[in-house]
Parts: sequence; C-alpha cells; structure tokens
Amino acid sequence: GGVLTVPVAAVRDVNGRKFVYAVSEGQIVERDVKLGARDDMTSAQDGSPGVIEVLTGLLPGEQVVAVNLGTLTIGARVDTPPAPRSAANSATPPPATGATPGTTPTARP
Repeated sequence: GGVLTVPVAAVRDVNGRKFVYAVSEGQIVERDVKLGARDDMTSAQDGSPGVIEVLTGLLPGEQVVAVNLGTLTIGARVDTPPAPRSAANSATPPPATGATPGTTPTARP
C-alpha cells in the first residue's frame, strides 16, 4: 500500500513518546506512532511545510489534527467537514420510536 504521511506539525513529542491526535468517529484520540522518513520539501495537505512518514499507529484515511488543539481535550467531539456525497450529516442516532413488543402496527390486507 501507499505510505502514510502526516504534517510534521501534527506529531507531538512528549518525553520521547511520539504521537498524533487523530479523529476517530468524531472524537479526538491519541495515536502512538512509529515515524519514518521526514520530508521538509513537501507541503502537507493543509499547506504547512513538511511531512513525515507514519510507519505504524495510524489507520489509512484517518484524519489527524495538525493544529494546536488549544482547549480541545482527548475525547472532545469535533466537527469534521462531511465527506462528499456521504451520509455524514446523519450521524445522530435515529429517534427512538418507543415501540414495545406487541404494539407494532401490522399491515392489514
């Protein structure tokens, strides 16, 4: 498969532990990553300078947060732009109908 790269700015280094903040099911999660080659000549998708290979720890297609999180914390809900032509806007659970066994309407002939 292809090589996964993330913006250099997205990689956090805390006491030698390297990780990124990823968006999983609309929530911020930490992903420990093993890094490969760094390329400062290539611009990241968000336009920031430099990308770095992620060898392990990130799933293909997972979004990473490359900006300073500020007040966001792990588990915070984030609004990601909906993917084109997807049902991303209907992420809310369907309303409960309150149906109980035995009260389901049946089609009469």
